[in-house]
Parts: sequence; structure tokens; C-alpha cells
Amino acid sequence: TVILAGEYGRIWNSKPQCESTGLLSVVQNPKQRQHASQFTAVAFAPAADTLATVDTRGNVFAFHIKRNRYGILARAGHEGTAISFSSRHKRDLYVAFSDRTVRAYDVESAQLLATLRGHHSAVSS
Repeated sequence: TVILAGEYGRIWNSKPQCESTGLLSVVQNPKQRQHASQFTAVAFAPAADTLATVDTRGNVFAFHIKRNRYGILARAGHEGTAISFSSRHKRDLYVAFSDRTVRAYDVESAQLLATLRGHHSAVSS
């Protein structure tokens, strides 16, 4: 089990072993104020070297599998509703939130690239 212990860190402390079921790891948010935040969406980059998640608090994480590192890209403050990597620009990640915005991030620099507004309801996919 991988428990996110901060904004940045190692995914595994030692080389992970794949279970007979094919399960490699379980990733958990730590409990904050009695309640653990739940992941609401997950996406793999097209090259399968990066995994991204968003949770009920709007925290966006990038897991760089080959580098054994994870980091927080954003703390949006609104529940994440959908997440997807760009098929054209491998560093671009699009995340939709319950505040009816879609935000584009660069997963390498953790920079917010753009915020798209104007949706009439939360974006779900």
C-alpha cells in the first residue's frame, strides 16, 4: 500500500512485487480531519509512464512510475469529476472539477496552463 505522506515523495520504498492477482500497489490518501479524501478519477498517460489522479478535495497528483516519484500538481478546492491526458501533447493533463471548470496542467512543471470556464454543469467525462 502506498500512502501519500506529503506533497512530494517516493511511490515505493523498495521494489514492488506483483501479486498473483496482478495487483502491484494500492494508493491511499492519508486521513485529514477524521476523513480520508477519496480519489474520484484516474488516468494513465499514453506512454504509460505517468498516472494522474484527482480527489474529492480537488487535489491533483501525478505519479511518475519510472522515476518512482509522485507530486501534487494542484489543490483546486473543488471535487474532481474527470481527468485525461492529451493525446497530442504528452505533458498536458486536463482535469474537470465540480465548479464547472476544466483546467489544463503541465505534469512535468506542475504549471497551470489554462482554465476553461463556461460549462453549465459539472463536466463528467
